[in-house]
Amino acid sequence: MVCHPQPKGAALEYWTRPKLEALGTWPDGLEVYNGHYGIDSAIASGRQPYYANFWDELLTAGHRLWGFANDDFHDPADFDNAFNMVLVEDMTPAGVVRAAKAGRCYASTGLLLLGFSVEGSLVKVQLSAPCDGRFIGSG
Repeated sequence: MVCHPQPKGAALEYWTRPKLEALGTWPDGLEVYNGHYGIDSAIASGRQPYYANFWDELLTAGHRLWGFANDDFHDPADFDNAFNMVLVEDMTPAGVVRAAKAGRCYASTGLLLLGFSVEGSLVKVQLSAPCDGRFIGSG
């Protein structure tokens, strides 16, 4: 997984699309939300910790990678801003890695997924709190 994507050439260009393409092989995942220290001042200055549009651009181009959310735990105040829920077959570090690479996970800033089902063209999602959402995809 790569963290700190910078799709539009921000001041610190950690992972731009050209840098990702230069790897030769695509990572299993991309940080789509970074709940780092200074998040409030970053948002106030116009920087966003949310990279879903960049992730969507990569998915639309045919690259298959999972989305992750992280705290960037530099300071105790950074804890619990974002996390990844992973459905593991065995509760070991290797089990977590296997499940994350297989996409048996979701990123969150607080909501918990209580249930998910697909019945024909109907998708049902049960969450721990009311919210609005949208599905993005080709076609």
